[in-house]
Amino acid sequence: MDTHDSFCITPNNKEEYYYELNNNNNNNNNLDNNNNNININPLLSRKFSVASNSSNYSTRVKNEYIGYLFGTIGIFFQAFGTFYIKIMQKIYPNDFHTIQFLLIRALMLLTLAFFHSYKTNHKIEKFLEINQKFWFFIRTNVNFLAVSTFTMSLWYLRTSTAQIISTLTPLVVLVLSYFVLKENLHLRYLIGTFMCLTGAIIIISNERKTNNNNNFISIKTLIGVGFGIINCIAMALVNVSNKILVKNKIAIDTQMFYVGIATFSYSFICLVFDFKFCMKFWLNFMYYTHGLTFYGFNLFFNEALKRAPLAKLIIIQYLNVVFIFVLAFLFLHEKIFFSDILGAAIMISYMVYNAMNPLKTK
Repeated sequence: MDTHDSFCITPNNKEEYYYELNNNNNNNNNLDNNNNNININPLLSRKFSVASNSSNYSTRVKNEYIGYLFGTIGIFFQAFGTFYIKIMQKIYPNDFHTIQFLLIRALMLLTLAFFHSYKTNHKIEKFLEINQKFWFFIRTNVNFLAVSTFTMSLWYLRTSTAQIISTLTPLVVLVLSYFVLKENLHLRYLIGTFMCLTGAIIIISNERKTNNNNNFISIKTLIGVGFGIINCIAMALVNVSNKILVKNKIAIDTQMFYVGIATFSYSFICLVFDFKFCMKFWLNFMYYTHGLTFYGFNLFFNEALKRAPLAKLIIIQYLNVVFIFVLAFLFLHEKIFFSDILGAAIMISYMVYNAMNPLKTK
């Protein structure tokens, strides 16, 4: 007998009876206590309730831990994708072209979307059949702007600096929530904004040391920061839209398919006006395989969003900074200064505190 669908009852004559509940029938049979003299044993009922709640709690905790694992794997894919772009720029400094990179990378997204859709039997939805069309349009189209500006910022900044600027995205989401969604702006958020900007400025200022110019920040650095700020705004829109699409159960295959279509279309248009196409096989192969890192991040992080609270997953996202610092130091031989660690610590400490202690709303 399924214990989730039944409970134990004990009559006064000490004989045991079991009453099986019918889950599909809301109208339970009425028991005549006077004729049958049946009483529900409160002790057994309580034990069953505690056991059921304990089982539900352990399942929920297990799902959360699986979500954190998926989130961590996704973040590693994201960090490796950033590192991969920088590697291509280092190996092919005169041949790397952002638009060609996005064009060929889009082909990998389309390939993976079709393959994953086939393996999981998930049909790629037609655009007209998709709910939340506005946010779906933002998710699939603004992604081109987000990736292209981040790639451009890597030309002008250290990998760690570009990544740190990208982590300011939650602050942009905060501003958008205030002006667009008319949400409350709390004092804690203003203090956090100041702390995060301070940490970012500390790290950005170290670009002077890498450019052998300790007096002022160069034009090159300012251009890189400009691309980074545009990337933050674009990524904020992408994150908000992705959250809404996950809530509406729009499959990752459908999202990635249309992201690939939009990216390919915009890249093709850009190439028509500025035709620079490098035919080097290994460079194009690296362009193509980079799509694996982007698809991997979205696949694993979307699975994480289904299992764990977004507030706690935000903390895992800051592992990206750690991964990037380590990869850039070990393999790209980029200089890491003590003030870099200090600036990152200021930013991450606030973000972690804010995620673990959400404000209570009325």
